[in-house]
Amino acid sequence: MLKESLANRVDNQKLLNTIQKLRLARSPDREQYTSYYDEDPMEGIQWENLKGRIFDLGEEFRKATGTHRVFTEVNAWWNLYGFQNHHCWHAHPNALFAGTFYVNVPQGSRSIQFKHPLETLIQSWDTNAFSDTRWSQFVEIHPSEGDLLIWPSWLEHTVPEIKNSNQGLNRCTISFNLI
Repeated sequence: MLKESLANRVDNQKLLNTIQKLRLARSPDREQYTSYYDEDPMEGIQWENLKGRIFDLGEEFRKATGTHRVFTEVNAWWNLYGFQNHHCWHAHPNALFAGTFYVNVPQGSRSIQFKHPLETLIQSWDTNAFSDTRWSQFVEIHPSEGDLLIWPSWLEHTVPEIKNSNQGLNRCTISFNLI
């Protein structure tokens, strides 16, 4: 996994304001926290500098991992997590790498969790395997505002349910695939 802070390179407040305006123009349904299903999820967001940085860091990660397959595209969408929102365990099978940029991370925001890739295999050998900390089921990362994470697309991850209201503040991210 690659983690890089872009805190001084991206105007997070401008991105957050734009995404909040786009969210307010949608249905009040609390489940519509992501633009993933929109026809053009990043329409209206000026994010060319961030997109270029994602592409460059993805290329660094590709070389560092010895991956020969190249990507040519950054496919992205925004997420605005509020009270009771979550994202279930999933992977990004049609991409080379996946990642998230953290636009806004209010106090008390939930971590992103990554599942141990050998969990199913290990459990088939020993049903008590996960009582031993060396085989912990997942790794938690507590990102800060401005952090960018990139990981292999096959790595399952989740964002647990937000259980407090954060005084009306929302965690805002831009997720992406490098295809």
